[in-house]
Amino acid sequence: MKVLIFSDSHGKAENMLRAVKLHPDAEYIVHLGDGSGDSSFFDSCAVYIAVRGNCDMFSLYPEVSLEKFDGVLTLISHGHRFFVKEGTSVYEAYARERGVKVALFGHTHRRFLLYRDGLYLFNPGSISKYEDGGYSYGIMNVKDGSVLLSHGMIT
Repeated sequence: MKVLIFSDSHGKAENMLRAVKLHPDAEYIVHLGDGSGDSSFFDSCAVYIAVRGNCDMFSLYPEVSLEKFDGVLTLISHGHRFFVKEGTSVYEAYARERGVKVALFGHTHRRFLLYRDGLYLFNPGSISKYEDGGYSYGIMNVKDGSVLLSHGMIT
């Protein structure tokens, strides 16, 4: 199962659309906030899951969500309520209390991947902020309880 992960689109829906076209086999699209409503600009067969970020003031999406992808419990949050710009320790503790295997977050606009003691912490970076040669997003492949996380880029 393939999950596309976006964060911080800030109105740049065309960048998400370009990434979606590169991954037509994605079954889920997850948006980690700050532009979670940008999905209305494209059609996809994938299931759309979103949380709101600090810039999604009028959004009806929740701030935090727990989802299972092929049996893998995943925490989804923008991260601002967990002070991720100062580090991931608060978010990591919150994730461990909930027994998740993957904790997704955005907010920092920086790509991040850490695996420690059975927990993946993953930030796809920003699909609206051009850094390191492109706009970044995340890809999560899940099969039989195993997880492979990677970053994708569009230019």
